[in-house]
Order: sequence, then C-alpha cells, then structure tokens
Amino acid sequence: RSPNGHLWAAMVAANKVTVTRSTDGGATWGAAQDVVTGWTLFPTGTVALSVTGTTVVLLATGNDGAGRAALSIPQASASYAAASWTTETLPALASGITSDDHLSMTVAPDGRVLAAAKTTNGAANVQLLYLLVRSTGGVWSSSNIEIGPDDNPTEPGYTRPTITLTYDKVLVAYGSIYAPQSLSYRTTSLASPGTWSARQTLHAGPNFMDGAQTPCGVTVRTARGDFPILAHQVTDGTIALSWMASDALAAPTIVYKVVGAPTSDGFTVAVKSTGAQSVRIKSGSTYGTSGSVDG
Repeated sequence: RSPNGHLWAAMVAANKVTVTRSTDGGATWGAAQDVVTGWTLFPTGTVALSVTGTTVVLLATGNDGAGRAALSIPQASASYAAASWTTETLPALASGITSDDHLSMTVAPDGRVLAAAKTTNGAANVQLLYLLVRSTGGVWSSSNIEIGPDDNPTEPGYTRPTITLTYDKVLVAYGSIYAPQSLSYRTTSLASPGTWSARQTLHAGPNFMDGAQTPCGVTVRTARGDFPILAHQVTDGTIALSWMASDALAAPTIVYKVVGAPTSDGFTVAVKSTGAQSVRIKSGSTYGTSGSVDG
C-alpha cells in the first residue's frame, strides 16, 4: 500500500513479472501489466514490492538462473505499464553464478530499501546469500552474507533468507538444505551494512531448511521489546516460536529546569535525557536544538 492509498500487487509466472494496482482500496483492480519479460530459462521466480517515500520499488529474482530485475515508479503515476517504470541496475553477481527464487525485502526508516536474496551456484564455494541495499537515490549496492555451495551434500547449503530490522541492526535468518539444517542468523549495522556478525544458531535441527518468518522492520522498531520469529520444523511439521530482543531504546526520561531569571525576550531551559537520545525543544512556533545528552 502506497501513501496515497493505492494497493499494488505483483507475481512471477510464465517467464514474466506482472503488476496490477487498485486505486479504490481493493474494490477493483486495473488490468495486469507485464513489466518484466524474457525470462526463458525457467518460468517461475519471486517478486517483492516496497514503498519508500512516494516511490514504489519492485525487485524480482528468477528461479535457477532466470534473471533479476529492479524497477521503480512514482506512486501517483497515471500508468503502471512497463514503459512507466524506471529500470534500475543491480550489482553483478559473482562470476559463474545465477539468480534463485529466494527473496525478502524491507524498508529502513531513512528510506533505504534492503533485501536478502540467494543465488544458484551448484557446488561452487562462492556467493550464496547476499544483501542488496537501495539508496534513496535509487542506487543499489550489495554485500555477501554467506559464501558457500548451493548444492553440495558435504556443506550446509544455506537457503531461504528472511530480513528484518532491529533498532540499529539488519538481521537475516535462514535455514540450510543439508546438515545441520539449523535455523541461523547474522546481523550487520543498519547505519552502514556490509560487515556481518558471526553466524548464530537460533534453532538446532532436525530440519529447519524452510527458514523463518519475521515481522517487518517497521513493526519491530515501533513495538520495541522482543519480536517473534516463526520457523517450520520440516521433520514433524511443527512451528517453532522464538523471541529476540529488538534492542530498541527505552522511552527516555527527560529532566529540565529554567536556568537564570526570565527576561523580556523569554527564558532559558536546560534539558537532559537518558538513554543517549536527542532532545528537541518547542517554545511557541520556534524550535531549538540546544541540549546535552546524558550518557
């Protein structure tokens, strides 16, 4: 849903990416428009839509080497046919590998779009899971989350990444095709993503190859406290629920006092907040930014 109330939907089938839009809250939908065509190797893939500001961003990745696509369009565009979308350039994949149909996308508070995706690389020990970051200017960059073979029974074969945001980190959770078939995760700085933490195990096997479901980053940051992660345990069909800390700062405690005697021009207020959070003061229609941070 874009800020102007329009609903957007997309799908991948029959070698193409198709988009439709509703301008009346879903009561009716416009004609389906093919915005990406020519994926001839395999007919399927996955596609994600996100909204940053007043721009709708589409990211698609085809199954087993069909291809990738990144497009954007203003939310108020009169048409959403292929010619109305701007084609954006994705960073090249490592040499000798191709796309796969594993994708998860979210939007950061500053408007950047972040996505976790997977490649198809056979038994090559190269780029497997990777992060894509779209700047607010529409420029994409990437970093590797996991390097390893996609299909080698002697290696885990990490798969099905899902992404969310904590207070100041990007978190990507994922399963593995082969042993140990645990549910793992890594984190990186939200401010400057690219350097990833050591891999952590959230759930040991017997079989979490399906990965996990996480809340969207906006929900995690807004709710504060812990957030849930749901994972399908393939062996017995059960769903495992875990809770992880969002690391969101507690609501600050504000201490203030009037400094000195009031004058005909006003008065001075000293303000201090806990939790290393900034303070903004409003007096009438004038904003001030003076203040000291406690800690």
